[in-house]
Amino acid sequence: MSFGAAGGAPEFGDGAEFADARPAAKKPRRRPRALVARKRLVPILWGLVALAVLGLAGVLWFGRAPLMALLPALAPVYALVGAGEEDPLAGLELRDIKTGRVTEAGVEFLEVAGLVVNAADAPRTIPPLVMVLSDGEGLTIQQWMFPADSTFLPAGASTAFSARMPNPSPMARDIRIEFTPTSDDR
Repeated sequence: MSFGAAGGAPEFGDGAEFADARPAAKKPRRRPRALVARKRLVPILWGLVALAVLGLAGVLWFGRAPLMALLPALAPVYALVGAGEEDPLAGLELRDIKTGRVTEAGVEFLEVAGLVVNAADAPRTIPPLVMVLSDGEGLTIQQWMFPADSTFLPAGASTAFSARMPNPSPMARDIRIEFTPTSDDR
């Protein structure tokens, strides 16, 4: 900086002498590392929460049968959302039932034969069958439990069954073939 000839006001030149007085250019402000880490962590945490919720929903949906067996109080909750336990006998039908009496070596037998058909659109487990003899008033007088030829049926498939009951009651007037009661029916 120089002063004028008369010692008066300073003369301003090209400004080189004031280079130190200019404000320096601002450097970009850096965010604290903790803030950057937190901003990266938030989407990861939301992803983990979403994964946990989906996992829990999957367990509740696909594990509903064992959960309802373990905690029967959950059955009305599942029924409320339309996911109640399905009847294990739904779609199973007994067809072409034939009965007859035969005598072998002096012993009378009641024979029964037929088909178990899975008319459902899902595979089914076949419980044992029971032959029920009743009198003229419909009272059960004798029962005989027996298995079908197969215990598992794919959708649309069928399997045969046959049984022989020795010494059927002479009071029997009606014969019914039924599936044994499920645990819910007992």
